[in-house]
Amino acid sequence: MKMLLGILVAGVIACAAHATDGDASDFREPDTMTVDERQAIMQRMNDYHGCVYREAMARVDQLPDIRQAADEGMTACQAALDTLQETIASYRFSPAFGEQFVHHAQSRAVKMLLPELSMRKGSQ
Repeated sequence: MKMLLGILVAGVIACAAHATDGDASDFREPDTMTVDERQAIMQRMNDYHGCVYREAMARVDQLPDIRQAADEGMTACQAALDTLQETIASYRFSPAFGEQFVHHAQSRAVKMLLPELSMRKGSQ
């Protein structure tokens, strides 16, 4: 009886996960991305990076730590990051790919930004 209950619970959980994640066949693979889609996604990523740079640079002189300026810049640009994720989703790429790409965009923004903020802070 416990074994049957366990199988039923596992089945319900699997069905619920399947219903919320969508069928894997509903999503496209990134290797099917067209040139126009790639350009649009990269433009959204560049928009995000530009926003983070502008917002963080605008704050760095008022804050004691460059990491605070970077955090505030990233927070101020959440809408641009959301637009990037929405663009990826609109092309029917998997949510996992979208999340991974957005995480990459955030990491790259920080890696490019911190040295710039450091130089700006050091020149004061």
